[in-house]
Amino acid sequence: MQIETKDIIGAFKVEMREDVSTAILNFRRRYSTITHNGGESDKILLLFCDTMKREVVNICRNQNVTHHIEILINIMLYYDRMTESMPEAGECILSNSLINALNDAYREIVNDWDEDMSSYVCTFISKLLEEHAADLEAVKQNLIDMCSLLSFCPLQTILSCIISIENLILSSLSNHYSSKNYIAALQEVLTILTLHFGVDPLATVDSMVHDVKMSDLLMIEYNHDLDVGNLQNDSKIEQFNVRLMKHFYSLNYTCLRQCVFTDDCLLNSIKSYEEFIKKYKHNGSVIWQLGSGSMHLTSEYYDKNYEFVVNGAQACILLSFNEADSNGYSFVQLSHKTGLSISDIVKQTRNLCRLYSKEHRTSNLLQIDGRILNVNNKFSSPRDRMKFFK
Repeated sequence: MQIETKDIIGAFKVEMREDVSTAILNFRRRYSTITHNGGESDKILLLFCDTMKREVVNICRNQNVTHHIEILINIMLYYDRMTESMPEAGECILSNSLINALNDAYREIVNDWDEDMSSYVCTFISKLLEEHAADLEAVKQNLIDMCSLLSFCPLQTILSCIISIENLILSSLSNHYSSKNYIAALQEVLTILTLHFGVDPLATVDSMVHDVKMSDLLMIEYNHDLDVGNLQNDSKIEQFNVRLMKHFYSLNYTCLRQCVFTDDCLLNSIKSYEEFIKKYKHNGSVIWQLGSGSMHLTSEYYDKNYEFVVNGAQACILLSFNEADSNGYSFVQLSHKTGLSISDIVKQTRNLCRLYSKEHRTSNLLQIDGRILNVNNKFSSPRDRMKFFK
């Protein structure tokens, strides 16, 4: 069995350097053969993920940023194919290990993600619409694939890309459909984007924060440390996690470890698992997939009246795009209070968190923008927490 395991990983390493998608598909075929014969499936998956991480980094070091992005696209788009025939346990191991590997590779190889990613996405979609605008199904499928990629990106990149996508879609579809059919086609495309990102793609960033039904965006990693309402023991929390993961996966989400929910005071409003799943499965709410990180939430999950969410030694930032309640400031309120634009507040928040991470050399990072975010005990008082907004 050891020889077979080495062979399957060795072949993958060689093929990765030639063609990423072929390597992944061949791995899946070999993996299925080995596990069908009673092989050590868990061991193979872990070796595969470790190998993928190292090989992706090695390949990308010799390529430009656009090629980095293409490699990540290939890996993510072929993830679903890899898991089609896997048992649930193997799929869970793969999802956790693979996402960790992608995050590590992403942080190491992509330095100017925002600018390059926005440019790449817009070029991709422009080409896509030129070639397939008359074929609505092709447009929709390719947009879904691109949305899966975008959901792996920093928040600002997502917003920038959505705005850029607006004009591309409008100009392209309008040339291929009659007035009536154009509206229907446009609506279908916009629905895809809205379901993935929870925003109206036709809105600008500054107007979007007033219109979108989002508030109290909480960075949550679903793990054994999560305290959800009256769910106090690990077994119930684990059941909750499994249900959520299955639900997200059914929506074609590939990153299951960390999500953002769109509802104010979400954790206090959950009455039961089934009510939660039923509510969020049908109302168009959105899960944004972020990078890896860690935050433990309890029932007292933020300091009252301040934007920073603090919980013991760990913390995150409460991002509220609508009017917040008495427990926190929204971006809109902060904008009115400080005179800064929404984008300026986001930029200052990110800069502050980068500075903190650099000063304290922390490795336990919660990512809001795909890079770094950790405020821990940086601020000794509420006044200190708000200083950088003034």
